Amino acid sequence: MANNNPGGGGGGEGAGGPAGVDSEFEELDFPEDDGAETERDSVLVTPQNRWKKLAKEGLVIPYASVHEEPRSFKTPQRKCFIPGRPVEVKIIDVERTASTHFLNANLYVIQLKHGDHVWTIKRRYKHFQHLHQQLMLYRVTLSVPFPSRTHRERRTTYKSSLERDEGGRSKGLPRFPKRPEALVAVDHLQERREALEEYLQNLMQIRAFRNHHETLEFLEVSHLSFVHGLGMKGKEALVLKRTGTTQNQRCAWCCSCPCFGFAKLCGVWCGQWQRRWLIAKDTFVAYVRPKDGRLHCVMLFDNDFEVASAMYDVEHGIVISNLSRRLVVKCWTKRKAKEWLEHLRKLMSTEVARGFIGENRFLSFAPIRSSCDASWFVDGSSYMSTVADAMEAAHDEIYISDWWLSPEIYMKRPIVEGERWRLDKILQRKAKQGVKVFVLLYKEVSMALGINSYYSKQTLVHAASENIKVLRHPDHASAGILLWAHHEKLVIVDQTYAFVGGIDICYGRWDDHRHRLTDLGSVSNQTHQGMRLKITSSQPAGLANASLMQLAKATNMVTIGTLVDRLSPAPTPGILEQMEQLPAIDDEVDHVEAINGNVQSDGTAEINVNFTSDKTPEIRLNGAGEAGYPLGESESVESMSKMMVDEDGTPLKGETPPTGRRAQLLRKMTTATKGLKSEGKEWIHRIRRKGSAGGSSSSSESDAEDGATAKEGKTRRFRMTRKKKPSKEAGDEADGAQASSEANSPQQQSEKKKVEAKSKKKKAVNQYANTTMFSDSMGLQGSSKLWIGKDYTNFIVKDFADLDSPFTDLVDRSTTPRMPWHDIALYVQGSAARDVARHFIQRWNAAKQEKARMNESYPCLIPRSYDFKNDNVPPIFPHRVKMSRTTCQVLRSVSQWSAGVQIVEDSIQQAYIDAIQKAQHYVYIENQFFITLAQANANVQNRIGEALLGRILQAHREKKPFRVFVVIPLLPGFEGEVGTSRGVAIHAIVHWNYSSICRGPDSLFERLKREGVETPDEYITFHGLRTWSELHGDLVTELIYVHSKLLIVDDNLVICGSANINDRSMLGKRDSEVALIVQDEEFVQSVMNGVEYKAGKFGLTLRLQLFREHLGLLDKPEVDIRDAVSEKFYRNLWQDTAKLNTEIYDEVKNSSKNNTVFHVMPTDLCETFAQLQTYQTTHNMTVTDATRARTLLKDTRGYLVQLPLKFLCQENLLPPSATREALMPTQLWT
Repeated sequence: MANNNPGGGGGGEGAGGPAGVDSEFEELDFPEDDGAETERDSVLVTPQNRWKKLAKEGLVIPYASVHEEPRSFKTPQRKCFIPGRPVEVKIIDVERTASTHFLNANLYVIQLKHGDHVWTIKRRYKHFQHLHQQLMLYRVTLSVPFPSRTHRERRTTYKSSLERDEGGRSKGLPRFPKRPEALVAVDHLQERREALEEYLQNLMQIRAFRNHHETLEFLEVSHLSFVHGLGMKGKEALVLKRTGTTQNQRCAWCCSCPCFGFAKLCGVWCGQWQRRWLIAKDTFVAYVRPKDGRLHCVMLFDNDFEVASAMYDVEHGIVISNLSRRLVVKCWTKRKAKEWLEHLRKLMSTEVARGFIGENRFLSFAPIRSSCDASWFVDGSSYMSTVADAMEAAHDEIYISDWWLSPEIYMKRPIVEGERWRLDKILQRKAKQGVKVFVLLYKEVSMALGINSYYSKQTLVHAASENIKVLRHPDHASAGILLWAHHEKLVIVDQTYAFVGGIDICYGRWDDHRHRLTDLGSVSNQTHQGMRLKITSSQPAGLANASLMQLAKATNMVTIGTLVDRLSPAPTPGILEQMEQLPAIDDEVDHVEAINGNVQSDGTAEINVNFTSDKTPEIRLNGAGEAGYPLGESESVESMSKMMVDEDGTPLKGETPPTGRRAQLLRKMTTATKGLKSEGKEWIHRIRRKGSAGGSSSSSESDAEDGATAKEGKTRRFRMTRKKKPSKEAGDEADGAQASSEANSPQQQSEKKKVEAKSKKKKAVNQYANTTMFSDSMGLQGSSKLWIGKDYTNFIVKDFADLDSPFTDLVDRSTTPRMPWHDIALYVQGSAARDVARHFIQRWNAAKQEKARMNESYPCLIPRSYDFKNDNVPPIFPHRVKMSRTTCQVLRSVSQWSAGVQIVEDSIQQAYIDAIQKAQHYVYIENQFFITLAQANANVQNRIGEALLGRILQAHREKKPFRVFVVIPLLPGFEGEVGTSRGVAIHAIVHWNYSSICRGPDSLFERLKREGVETPDEYITFHGLRTWSELHGDLVTELIYVHSKLLIVDDNLVICGSANINDRSMLGKRDSEVALIVQDEEFVQSVMNGVEYKAGKFGLTLRLQLFREHLGLLDKPEVDIRDAVSEKFYRNLWQDTAKLNTEIYDEVKNSSKNNTVFHVMPTDLCETFAQLQTYQTTHNMTVTDATRARTLLKDTRGYLVQLPLKFLCQENLLPPSATREALMPTQLWT
């Protein structure tokens, strides 16, 4: 602007300028404090080392700054601008509205640039004037007390260095034009424009003024404006927010009742208005409370996001709503409200925003993302190892959502680096480095589940409470959610790398393709006897191989198969010859200590012999907790369960009960087995007299026995002993075993003392397994195991308990094989990972709003921007994980209770149905459940079965080959025993699975047959997985628990996540779930139905890995299994392998039940509970001919077996009316 008085006086005392400065301008001098540095100085003076580095390098405000302790808007220490980057100001236009604004007719359009951020604001002269006055006042307040000499000298030095224009004015000081706007003629408007522009430009050079809260408000800048990762700067401003607008059309002041159209009255009468700083970003709107700078609400763009004028509700107001809430805000003027409406609508029209606001495929919340790098993981070993690496590489954030999380789980095995790769230690280490960890856990109903999420939370938070935050949801009583669960399994790092699948980071999930059944460390088999009853899912009460042969075999004094026949009242010479080899009877022993390990350390085992009225001996073995299970054939499951009842009538479990229970069981056993009949006693002495000739017993002992008298029915105990070779190392013996003084030699006693002393020392030094040697709580001593403590599991034998003792075994490793775990997960990076993180953020913020609204230590989370290309995402582990270029979309099942959204999303089910209907060649399914009935069935509503039925019938009509492979668990993973009252939950799931597959008019097989498909297995087959091993020399088998949630179609499409095939997962309004649908963008040459075929790289490699594992072909790459449809593969390889393995395990050459290798369950040999009872108490080949059984088992190929479709087909498996399970609604099981 022209200088009208070049020689005039200064701007007065308040101007602070030198003499000769134009009187129409008021100079704003430097503040008298440390903040007088200019932009050049502020580059070198920054509060934190990280900010110094960023300033020197001219980089960005790091995303981690969003998690720094918030500051009040009036705090001078707020850091809002990028260090080292100037703020460029230019007034690009002036809008004149003299008719409506007489005193301030000019509206200045100001364009600002800071780094890469460009934004526009509109201000009138009065806004400039208000800013100038506030800064002048601020300067005056800093002048009292007067500045020090150092400050004055520095200010004087700087002033003298400033350039002055022709009129003597300082170019570096802000000079505000004082003439009122109404007195500025139109022809001088350009000069006024230049003067205001220069004022702002000079103002931006002084850090103290630039960072003043009035300046920041004038510029529409906050601490979130320029954060790297939050996208370009959007519109920001102070507004008034009406309270009580958390939910659509509801008011907190009206007892959360609907307003029924009287929203204006509600706003006038009930609403309170609060000052909030409103922020609009590329995919969300948020507001901050100015008095403390805390982020209080984040509204994500979704397909119900709308913005509208609130002219009928509030003057100068706007209404912003989405699926989670309705926000009513009031602006200062009508113009401001219009600006907000225009900006938000423009924002909604951008490509990024349209991806969430528009209608997406399958009605998903997330759009389709192309060019995403993805990878897959089969089984938990590689998955957990990679997750650990990703966590270790985290810079800012780690998000974890799990149904169950075990803090002490080891992510990398074998354990060679101590506790470094234990989950809680990883998170603690990263938290100390400043990484923020947010964990969402399902809050279980503690009476129904034993996963103890409270312990998990406390363990994690205790490690680093400031940077690790854990929310458990839902609160069942207040929310009324008792039946449904949060079932997602997610790990997200820096909102850029995401893991999605079926693998919780918890006990029992770590496994690899070997699917081991045993894990005894370095404990030698020589120190344990095979007499212990083996407990598996087929015999959870330990009924397997219960025979006298098992006991005698443990002494190494008889051969296999010698003692399997029923003993007669008068033993035959053959029996006497076999009994010759039994150990001597020690009559002086009236009491034997409980076995507190695998066996007693002297190799003895306690048995009871009870001679009944028919002079037939009934032999019972007392192991660790078996409480005298009968070893003959006469005892039924019910009669044995009577022995497992406590004094108060409470049933006791048969798997290694605590010490108190063990003692009670022994007392029960002793009481129940008193009395030894004279006939039986004479029978024993005949054996002993015959054995005495061989020196096995002394004559004095026989005489003492002959002179003794006993009442009829009396039961006596005797011991079976064997000599032990001295162990080479103390670590070869179980430290929990107890030895009797009668059987221990001085050398054995000395060895025992050494073992106990060494064990105590090791336990004191290190309770856990972190080196080459350790001693666990179950007494197994040796090298570090793969599964530590509770991680060694068999869910059907025993469910989890006492999780606050993580390193104490849950089951006895010497008697119970672990249940292998088969699972699948996916990894994605880039925009698809951002979508997964967005789901987590939505759930976190909803849970915070519900549970921790007033807890300031639990922040709201904000999503990062999508302003990048997937091609430019740096790999987090480039060399270990093989990536495929794919098109991805995030799917989920959520509703109001689970994610705070007003609609139900079931995009996972919609994607399943669409993929099956469009399949051309095959559908491969792995799932934990298969519960999907006909459309007319009222109990099951999902339509997966309908889609399969329709596609198979289409193939049948077209007479084209089409295959459906389904792999599910052989039994549900619930603790219990099939055929007893403990197995009601198992029965219920088995009922609904089989009702969906082959039983009843609504089943898939029956409906196919009604439509003319006489042999459904031409199109669809159902299978399970099973494996075998040896445990202390005994053959054992166990099902491999299939926990995968996988669908593969035509080698080109994969759906994988946490959703089961049942209503709980698929309907959306029950359990919350997340999945990924992945379609290939890279293709390889393959074969399908004998014809060359372009298969997707991602889908094909995943299927081949699974097929090779299930068929036992991992070490046979020469076998071509690319063609999944051909008759050669489907019949001659897939079905024949399953049939072969099934026959070896359970039906060897269709022979009798007594000639099966194992008595596995489920089995087609048992159609009723009675048949199952008899089946379990007969001997199998591992008892009668273990050598042949072992030979046959070596012929098994892989793990694939047939699902026995006739198992208990004649029984009603629904919960009986008298049980507590019957009180639960059907929806709980389906």
